[in-house]
Amino acid sequence: MAGAKVIRMFEKFLETNTSVESPTTEYYDSVDERPYDHPMILAFAKPKVDWIFEDLQISNPAILEVGAGNGYFSCHLMQRGALTATDVSAHQLQLNPAQVKECCSVYDLPYPDNSFDLVIGSNLLHHLDEPERAVSEMTRVTKCHVVISEPNNTNPILFIGSLVIPAERKAALFSKAYVTDLLCRELTIVSHTYQGGILLPNRTPGFLFPISRPNSRSRLSFFQIFICRKSANKRG
Repeated sequence: MAGAKVIRMFEKFLETNTSVESPTTEYYDSVDERPYDHPMILAFAKPKVDWIFEDLQISNPAILEVGAGNGYFSCHLMQRGALTATDVSAHQLQLNPAQVKECCSVYDLPYPDNSFDLVIGSNLLHHLDEPERAVSEMTRVTKCHVVISEPNNTNPILFIGSLVIPAERKAALFSKAYVTDLLCRELTIVSHTYQGGILLPNRTPGFLFPISRPNSRSRLSFFQIFICRKSANKRG
């Protein structure tokens, strides 16, 4: 009980005293990361997209990707359906291979209700000061499914690293239980997996690639994925 109270106090401190949007925007508006077709990026993203579509069993959906960045997931999603890629950073979108792109905030998506079959956000929520607003807006524009990929703070390396990098600080909150609570205010979680071993797309050095295990579903993997369904009373 005492341990749970300490954890909740830590969560409240990070939620109320940590702003991550400014350092995140500054970083992504200036940095040129590994491109979407880099071998380590392909190994990072493809297994996650494969797992999502194996589970969903949908063909040629209308897909909205929020926080699409320079296209790590986009290059695979555009092979699975009609993709619209959005991001708040025009710099990142210039590098994204998607044919249909929109520079906009996830807090105010310029689409009508129920516009897409599938809305996907990868490594976005922990970069936001108000992730619950983003989940609500993603829920609004989907007909059925929302997929969220986020860090897994169970991994001690990722947990410690997130505390020392301003743009990543809120990743320290992102346990399965924390993300579940965040998502279930708007959605029903239908599938969850840990995924990706110890492969960080831009920070894992090349010499560690052979042991990074990007296909791993170990509970200590750096990332986790949630497949969610919009509740019937929100579908309109």
